[in-house]
Amino acid sequence: MMGALYEILVAGSHNEGRAVMTSDLAVGMILAEDVLLPDRQMLLARGYEANPTLRARLKNFSARTGVRRPIKVIVRAKLVLKGS
Repeated sequence: MMGALYEILVAGSHNEGRAVMTSDLAVGMILAEDVLLPDRQMLLARGYEANPTLRARLKNFSARTGVRRPIKVIVRAKLVLKGS
């Protein structure tokens, strides 16, 4: 095989479930359940992947209107591509 030899290292054997506050939501986390307002109306559907825009809007919305917390998320196992 020509070129560099690559090794994939898995940092963690599987995805990890967590419960986080809106201020701790990180880019790349996936919503494990619907995000609800205090009156139980759905704000965001489960399965959505957090991005910088979502984080900012959710923090602002949470401060003004409120969001049921904590938010359950899935953190994917990280793959590290390493060259030899």
